[in-house]
Amino acid sequence: MEVQNQVIRTLRSDLARLQGLIGDGVSRSQLVDRVCAAFGFRDGCGRWQRVTCRKALIALEAEGHISLPPRRAVRKGRRCAADPVPPARGVPDSVGAVEDLELVLVTDARQRAIWDGLMAHEHPRGAGPFVGCQIRYLAGSAHGWLGAVGFASSARWLACRDRWIGWNDDRRRACLHRVACLSRFLIRPGIECRNLASRVLGQVACMAGDDFEARYGYRPYLLETFIEEDRHGGASFRAAGWLRIGETAGRGRQDRKHAATEAPKAVYMYELDAGWRERLRAPEPRLAPLEAGAGLDRENWAEQEFGGAQLGDARLSARLVTCARCQAEAPMRAFTGAARGNRALIKAYYRLIDAPDSDAVTVENILQPHRRQTLRRMQGEKTVLFVQDGSALNFAKWGKGLGDRTVAGARSQNLHATIAVNAEGLPLGVLRAAFDAPHPGAEKDKPREKKESYRWLQGLRDSAEAAGALDGVQAVGVMDREADFVDLFVERRERTPGMELLVRAKTDRVPCRSGADRLFDKVRKSPARGKRILEIRRQSARASEQAAKAARQPRQAAVALRYLKVGLPANGKAPVEATVVHVREENPPTEAGRLEWFLLTTLPVENADDA
Repeated sequence: MEVQNQVIRTLRSDLARLQGLIGDGVSRSQLVDRVCAAFGFRDGCGRWQRVTCRKALIALEAEGHISLPPRRAVRKGRRCAADPVPPARGVPDSVGAVEDLELVLVTDARQRAIWDGLMAHEHPRGAGPFVGCQIRYLAGSAHGWLGAVGFASSARWLACRDRWIGWNDDRRRACLHRVACLSRFLIRPGIECRNLASRVLGQVACMAGDDFEARYGYRPYLLETFIEEDRHGGASFRAAGWLRIGETAGRGRQDRKHAATEAPKAVYMYELDAGWRERLRAPEPRLAPLEAGAGLDRENWAEQEFGGAQLGDARLSARLVTCARCQAEAPMRAFTGAARGNRALIKAYYRLIDAPDSDAVTVENILQPHRRQTLRRMQGEKTVLFVQDGSALNFAKWGKGLGDRTVAGARSQNLHATIAVNAEGLPLGVLRAAFDAPHPGAEKDKPREKKESYRWLQGLRDSAEAAGALDGVQAVGVMDREADFVDLFVERRERTPGMELLVRAKTDRVPCRSGADRLFDKVRKSPARGKRILEIRRQSARASEQAAKAARQPRQAAVALRYLKVGLPANGKAPVEATVVHVREENPPTEAGRLEWFLLTTLPVENADDA
């Protein structure tokens, strides 16, 4: 559209020259060729822009600037239907066993006839017509033709797509050619071959950018397509990395009167260029809320949470979904036990986690689709708690690259994770999982990035980034005693002010402007602001790396509640303002230890209910 407007402006600025090209007896087609040659209208591949030029001339005639030669009568006839294509023979039931599977770019009349025959006789919407720039592919194999794919120009206006991209009308007109539409996708009826559809979709996504550029002189950044979900669930598209962004209004491309006679279709998008938002100068979209339990039924949860993970190969993405579904059936067992002796599945699992040739199989990429769904569930909440904690993973006698720290005599790795829960404690998802090998040496002698405390800062920054994608949601970082260091509060003040903090206090420091009193004694001496009865649950005795914990019997505890605003010293910087909330059991039973907690928070605390 922007190219056409540029052509119109060029012709409008030199109407006298244009009038001189319109001679007696010249046809419209001849005039288009003259104008392209005279004004140098060529596309990125050096070919004349005939279609764009013709539309520009029609627009100038409608404005009254020129009079075009009359249209010549065109004899309308029905296009002959293409011949049926012979069926494929002996197609195996799994894509891995398909011989010589390849995607063939349609470049000659013979290939086009095969493509037309497949679509005309086997696709419910036939072979077209297509609009604008278009490329076609055939899915071939030693067994015969398995399917076909066709791309054309994208929809001019599409509400859910345009909201997702975030462009205005001017940017849409200028950049619409950077979106290509997958208008036809066919796996031939009767072919039952697992993962064939997602494999073809993955291959065509790898080829489309180069082929568009070779044919038309530009690369699309995004692909779009439309799926009738009552016929096709879209699982193959999600497994190949496509993202469902909304639904059409049921109008179709040719609906000029807003009749909306077609059934609404799901709209899916695929990112050909990871930097497409920057290239289109499009803002990040706001997330649509997702109900906490939506799509988490037994059949669909793995596809929703892990489908489309960008692992460098659509087969690995599909394998991740299968393995996650299998492991969830027996979460406390090793995968070999969860797979119940299915040797093919076990082999596929180990190929996934080994992934020797793919840098894309990372914790971050595996979690990315689940993280996005988690953010959508968070968007539906008023308050979300970003709960961080760490664990030491015991790897027994396997020790290469796992650091020098030991747990019960075995080498280990650190796992530091952030989960999101709502204000009622309902888990919404895992936002982050980071692994590192412990580094030897005293903490004080290590650089900041090697200290264990640095994990909490990284988790806080990641939580703040996630919270930045949410509208109107109060974000609170919740951390245990290990996170009680002043740099965390300074980080929050200087870099992540949108995050509130709630940290269990460990250090009995001297607050600013408090004289000689330390923090814990100072709050203990303050007046009680309320009393509460807490239900204390039973706790079994257990050993841990830090300290053993004794057994605890269930009981009720009467506690006093205190809170006090304090200034925490910040290593030469301005004091950090926080509130300490204190809960203390006043008269504990003789056989039980006293309950007492100190919490540091940046949340406003004005009364006992806030505390």
